[in-house]
Amino acid sequence: MLFKPFNSPYKNIFVFICFLFSANSSAINKPTPESISFYYQHVDSVRELLVYERVVLTPSAVTSRQLKQLHEGEVETFAYLSVGELHGEKISAEFKQYIISHNQDWDSAIMDMASEFWKNYLLGKASEYKAKGFTGLFLDTLDSYKIANTDAEFQELQQQGLIKALNELNQLIPNLLLNRGFEIVSQLDFKPRGVVAESLFKGYNVAENSYYDTDPAGQTWLIDRLNEIRALNIEAIVIDYIDGNYKAEQRSAAKALLKHNFTPYIGDGLLQQFGVSTVEPIKRRVLTFYSNQDVLRHESNCSRILSTIIEYRGYVPECVAIEEASLRTIDTTRYQAIVFWLEPVSYNKEIFKWIDTWFGKTRLVILDHLPYNPVFLNKLGIEQEGEFTGKLTVKNKHATLEKLLPFTNASLKHLPRYKITNDQNQAQLILEDELGNTSVALITAPWGAVALKPTVIQSIDLEKYFWTFEPFTFFDLVLQLPEVPVPDITTESGNRILTAHIDGDGFPSRAWMPDKPFSADVLLQRIFKKYTIPHTVSVIEAEISADGLHPEHSDELEAIARETFKLPHVEIASHTYSHPFFWDDRVDLGEKQYGDSLPIPGYTVDYDKEIFGSVDYINEKLAPKGKKVKMLLWSGVADPTENIIEKTLQYDLLNVNGGSTFVVNGEDSIAQVFPHLMWHENAVQVYAPVINENLYTNLWTENYSGYARVIETFELLGYPKRLKSISIYYHMYSGVYPSSVEALEKIYDWTYTQESTPLYLSEYAERARTLYETGIGKPLNNEYDFLIISTGVNTLRLSDDFAHINLNSTPVAGWNKGPDGRYVSLVKTRTPLSFTSNKSKAVYLKNVNGVINTWQVTQVCQRHKSVRFSVTTHMPLNLTISQGKQCKFVNNKSEFTVEIKGNNLHLTSPKAGTFTATLECKNG
Repeated sequence: MLFKPFNSPYKNIFVFICFLFSANSSAINKPTPESISFYYQHVDSVRELLVYERVVLTPSAVTSRQLKQLHEGEVETFAYLSVGELHGEKISAEFKQYIISHNQDWDSAIMDMASEFWKNYLLGKASEYKAKGFTGLFLDTLDSYKIANTDAEFQELQQQGLIKALNELNQLIPNLLLNRGFEIVSQLDFKPRGVVAESLFKGYNVAENSYYDTDPAGQTWLIDRLNEIRALNIEAIVIDYIDGNYKAEQRSAAKALLKHNFTPYIGDGLLQQFGVSTVEPIKRRVLTFYSNQDVLRHESNCSRILSTIIEYRGYVPECVAIEEASLRTIDTTRYQAIVFWLEPVSYNKEIFKWIDTWFGKTRLVILDHLPYNPVFLNKLGIEQEGEFTGKLTVKNKHATLEKLLPFTNASLKHLPRYKITNDQNQAQLILEDELGNTSVALITAPWGAVALKPTVIQSIDLEKYFWTFEPFTFFDLVLQLPEVPVPDITTESGNRILTAHIDGDGFPSRAWMPDKPFSADVLLQRIFKKYTIPHTVSVIEAEISADGLHPEHSDELEAIARETFKLPHVEIASHTYSHPFFWDDRVDLGEKQYGDSLPIPGYTVDYDKEIFGSVDYINEKLAPKGKKVKMLLWSGVADPTENIIEKTLQYDLLNVNGGSTFVVNGEDSIAQVFPHLMWHENAVQVYAPVINENLYTNLWTENYSGYARVIETFELLGYPKRLKSISIYYHMYSGVYPSSVEALEKIYDWTYTQESTPLYLSEYAERARTLYETGIGKPLNNEYDFLIISTGVNTLRLSDDFAHINLNSTPVAGWNKGPDGRYVSLVKTRTPLSFTSNKSKAVYLKNVNGVINTWQVTQVCQRHKSVRFSVTTHMPLNLTISQGKQCKFVNNKSEFTVEIKGNNLHLTSPKAGTFTATLECKNG
C-alpha cells in the first residue's frame, strides 16, 4: 500500500502523558567522568587515541591531519605547553637572560614568569598550536618558580606573572587544563576546564626509571587540595604511574581514583604508552617482521597474505622490515602479538636480546623457520633433532585444522625436525616422514606459538600462493587473538557493497563492431547508459587530449568523455596523464619490459603532471558544471610510495587500485586474497577489492569473454566468509570485442539480482581509508561491553560467539544476518555497544540499499518509542524494518510503498533519493 500518515486528535495528549510518565520514572545516574589520555610519544596512528574523549599530546609529535582525524572521532585535543620551563639542549642567548634556575631532574631551564618576553613567547606557542588544530591547552610546570627561590616577595612576583599569562592564554584558547597551581586557581579571571595532579598513589622516578608507592601523608595533603578544586566545581584529574605491562594493576588504580571522584589516567612513567582512564584501548595491533633483502613491503608475506587474515579478525597488521626496525623504540605493550616471519640468517644477537626484554608479556609467534640458536630454542622449550626425509604426512593434529594441500618432498627443502622439551608447550600438529621420523610442526605455549614449514604456505613460481591448512582456524590457534567487534567495509546498511569502476586504458581503441566505434563509446551506449548503478569512470589524459597520442581524434574522444561524465550516476576519476607502469623507483629495471609509461615523445614521467596535471585537465576540459574529479585510480602495477600517495591529499582526492585479489572455482586459495589496503603513517592506498579483467582473459591473449568468471569470484568471496565487496572493475578496452561486452552485460545483470548497497567507489574508499583508524575500547566499570569509534566505517561484523545486541541501550540502526555473523549498522561516531542474553524485541533496521543518514530512537513512554530515520539511495529504495509490525508512520515527507511481511515492514519506491520518516512503535 502507498504510505499514508497516521494522525489522531489525541496524539499530542498521549505523547505529553507518556513524557510525564517517562520523566517521573527515570533514575538519575551519577555520570562517569570524561576519559582522558596523556600521550607524549610520536603519534603514528590515532586508532588508540580515538578511544579517549580527550587527549593531551606533544604538538610536534602529531600532524594537523591526525588532529583532524581525532576531531572527526569527537575527541578533544590539548597541546602540551610547559609554562614555567624551557626544554632543549640548546637555548639561545635571547632566552638565557630570562632563566632563573634549572630543573635537574628533567634537564630544563626554569623561566622568569614575571617577564613580558616569556609571556609573549607562551602566547606565540599557543597561537601556533591553535592554528595547527588543537582545541585546548594543557599547561604544565606551573609551580617551577618555587624551585628557584623561596623568598616570599620573589614568589609573589612570579605568581602574579603566572596569573597574568594564564588569563591571556585563556582569552586565546578558552579551554585550559592546569597541572597543579592550586594556590592561584581562585585568583584567575576564568574557571579552568580541569586541574591535574600527578602521583597521588603511584609515582615514577625518572632518574632511576622506577615506580614507587607514595607516602600516606603526601596522599592526604594532595587529596585535600584536589577536593578544594572540586569544591570550586572544577574537574580534578589525577595521573598515577604504573608500567603498561601490568594492565590489571592499572585498572585497579584507576578504579581507586574514581572512588575519590577524581578523573583517572594511569600511564607509564614517561607517558609513552596507552594507559587506562575511564576507558582503555583494546590492543589490536599485530606486528610482523619480514626481511627486505628480497622484497619490498607490499610484496612481503606479511602484506600480501597474512594481513588479510589479521584484518578479517578485526585487528591491524603492521609489517616492518627487520633491517629497518629500531627495536629499542618499539612499544611492545600495544601489540596483541609480535610475529617473526624470517629466514634463520635474519636473526642476530640484538633481536634475541630485545625479545628477552618482553618475553612472556607479549605473545611471540615464529613462522616457517626457527633461528639457529640452541640457547634461544631452549628458552622456547624446543630442541632440534635432525632433518625430515622424503614424503611427509600428518601423524596427529588439532581437531580444528583442515588440510588443504599435500606437502612437498621434504628432502628437497632440508627441513629440520624438532621436539618439545617443556611440558607447558602443546603440540597441535605432528608430522611424520617416510622413515617414521616425527616432528612437531605447530606448537602453542604460554609465551606464544611456532608454525614451521611446510605447514604455513606453499607457492608456485613465487607468484601464486596457497595456504597448506585452512588459514582462519590455523591462525586462530597460532595468534589466539581475542574476539572483538570487527570494523567492516564489505557491507553497508546490512547489504553487501556494490561498486563499479573503470580504468581509462583503451579509450580510443576501435571496437570489432560495425563502423569500428571507439571502445569508450561502445561502453557508453551499451553499459553506462543502460546500467544506472553508481559508476566511477576515468580517462588517461594522453590518450584523448589534443596534445596526446591521438590528436587527430581528440575532439571525438573528448566529446565521448564529456557525455559519459554528464551521466548522473557517473563520478569522475583520473587515470593519470601517461599511465605510469611503476610508481616505485625501487622496482628492478629488469621488470620494466614496457618502459615507464605510454610512449609519449619527449616525455619523462613527472608525478606532479601525472596527478595534478591530469586532474586539472579533466576538471577544465571534460567535467560538466558542478562536477569535479573525486578520485585517482593508480595505473600499471599500482605500487605508489607513501610520498606519492600524499600528493593526492593535496588535491583532496581519494585513491584506489592495487592488490591482485583473484580467486575462481578450482583456484580459490585465500592466499590469493589481498588485504583491503596498504597503510602508511601519512597516507593510505586503498586496494581494489577484486582484480580487473586482465587475469580473467590471461592478459587478453584468450577467452575475451573470460571476465564473466568474476561472478565466481564474487560468490567465493561472499560465502562462507564475506571477505570482499562486489567490485566490478575493468578497462575501457573491454568495449573492443563483442564477447567482452556481452561478458560485462552478464556481470551487471547478475549484480541486479543480488541484495546489495550500490555505492560510488569514492564512498567505498572513504570507508576503506579509515578502516585501520577505527577505535575499539573497553570501559573501566562495565557500563557497556565495547566502545566503537568510527571515523568512516559504518558497519561492524559480530561473530556468532557474541550475545544478542541490547538495542535498548546500544545506539545502532540495527543488524542483518550474514554468512559469517551479524552485520551491525552504525549511525554514530562513538557507539557504546552492549550485549544481552535475551534477544531484543525492539524495532530495528534490517537492511536498506543505501546509506543511513540518521536512525534516532526516542523512548516516548514505558510502552512506546518514536523512531525517526533518514536514508539516501542511489537506486530505487528497498528497505526492511524488523519487528516493525506494531509501528505506524507519522510526520513522513517521503513517498514509498509499505508492505507487511510477517513481523517486518518492507518499504519500496521506484525512485532513488533521500527518504525520511518517523515511526511510532509499541515496545516489544
